[in-house]
Amino acid sequence: NCCEQMLEAGQEVERVKVEYQVVTDYLTDMEEIEALPKEQMAELVESAKKIQSLTAERKEFQGKTKSRMPNAQYNLMDGFYEQFPDCIKKMQKDEEYQNLVNQDLHCLEGEKGALAYRRYELKMVQLNSRGMAVIFTIAAIITFLMLFVLKSSFRMDTDIGYIVSATVTAIAITIVFVRYLNAQREETIVERDLNRVILLQNRVKIKYVNITNLLEYNYSKFKVNSAHELNFLWEKYMEERAQRERYQKTSTDLEFYNQDLIRILRKHRIKDPHIWISQA
Repeated sequence: NCCEQMLEAGQEVERVKVEYQVVTDYLTDMEEIEALPKEQMAELVESAKKIQSLTAERKEFQGKTKSRMPNAQYNLMDGFYEQFPDCIKKMQKDEEYQNLVNQDLHCLEGEKGALAYRRYELKMVQLNSRGMAVIFTIAAIITFLMLFVLKSSFRMDTDIGYIVSATVTAIAITIVFVRYLNAQREETIVERDLNRVILLQNRVKIKYVNITNLLEYNYSKFKVNSAHELNFLWEKYMEERAQRERYQKTSTDLEFYNQDLIRILRKHRIKDPHIWISQA
């Protein structure tokens, strides 16, 4: 047991000697630094101030990490950095074009409905005209039969009645016939216009589908729902890019001044210059 205690005590002494040597070196370095001439001390202090300032600036940036853009989104935006301004303008134009095409579709749908309703009205006019022609014809036949009965049975003079009935019937049927022909002629024109509108509507639908597919592809590509959202992300990305470039520059400058501090300390025979970086 005594031998083991002696062995452990010896190891402890060696560890303490190492710690004592470190502390001694550290105190010696402190004395060397304090004994530097004013010009050399000013150079050392200037380098330390730079390290302190850059370290504080980097910590401030790191403290804002929670509000930063996620790396996945940043990398996506960064991959299209040069194309983004043109992509935003093109998406805005595509959305404007989609709205115009959509308005055209609504206008054509309204015109199509109006023409379809007018065609229905003209068909009803033709149907009513045929019905009225039949009614007038039956009325004329009944009138002629009555006049014939009056003349043959009661020996009445019905010549004027025949003339008046025939005239009225002819005028009525002529009016109905003209109305029927006009309706038929207008129906042909309406049918032609309706076919033209349907053809235009189909063409516009194809344009709408194409521009919508293009927009949906770009929305999916950039993980957005509109050009406005893409523009907002672009502004956010530019702020994030500026911050990251600043952080990168700060880190580079910090590394430079760290090495500069080590160089100055080594020049003045400081044994362990690296520990002074954290104590700038």
